[in-house]
Amino acid sequence: MKLHCNLIHEIDPEVAVGLCSWRGSQWMADRGGDIARFEPEAAFHAPMIYTHGLGFHNAVLETCRRTSAPVLPFIEIHDVLISYRSLTPQQLRMNLLATGLSGGEGAFMWVGMECFDAGYMKMIAQAVREIAALRAVVPFTREPVEWLAVAPASDEKRSVTVDGKEVAIVSDNPLPHVRAHIWGTDDKALVGLLNYSNESPHRARVKLVGDGPRDCTVTSGLPGETRKIEMSAAALRRGVTVEIPPQGLAALAVDCAR
Repeated sequence: MKLHCNLIHEIDPEVAVGLCSWRGSQWMADRGGDIARFEPEAAFHAPMIYTHGLGFHNAVLETCRRTSAPVLPFIEIHDVLISYRSLTPQQLRMNLLATGLSGGEGAFMWVGMECFDAGYMKMIAQAVREIAALRAVVPFTREPVEWLAVAPASDEKRSVTVDGKEVAIVSDNPLPHVRAHIWGTDDKALVGLLNYSNESPHRARVKLVGDGPRDCTVTSGLPGETRKIEMSAAALRRGVTVEIPPQGLAALAVDCAR
């Protein structure tokens, strides 16, 4: 790979050479396939992650965490020869959101031998707008934010009927379908939450932890439909509840800069 990159740069030193490869997981690294070792010759990584849902999310997140160069995964949208792997427009949107929230800088899309319809184009545009808006609120950084945490909202309830009577059941809501991302600085952070459940909304609680900063302004909702509230550090330690729609995105910005 280094030989190929050196030959290309002899012709054009300014060209960015990317590598189409596989997911950058520890499992692959343990078997001799550590794509991080292609750096710095590889200007970007384009791993083929041909799946969707939590499987895609976990793979692209681990790839972004284990590499330094920009990550632009290949996403297989549809191929008439491999129809069982086709994505719906909403699944494509979730893949793109997972990429952006994990730190990816874009994506390549494989469409096989046919064109996708306007439903896919609409979801591509929506996902790009959403990622751009969230990163405009708080510029993305790979450094961890340790003064905020996401936990299940413990007050979820549902009702069942027993012998003709309604009985309330409190769920511990372990959030198996939710993935949370937090980025920012020592006094400003963005929390992005994706819910991969096809049917149920989930509620999570964003909390101030440890020796966090002082009183904050909390902005909930996606850009364009936000609600701001002033919160004391004590109130934020108790947590802010956020509801994430099924196959959807929710966001919360916390600004403690005064």
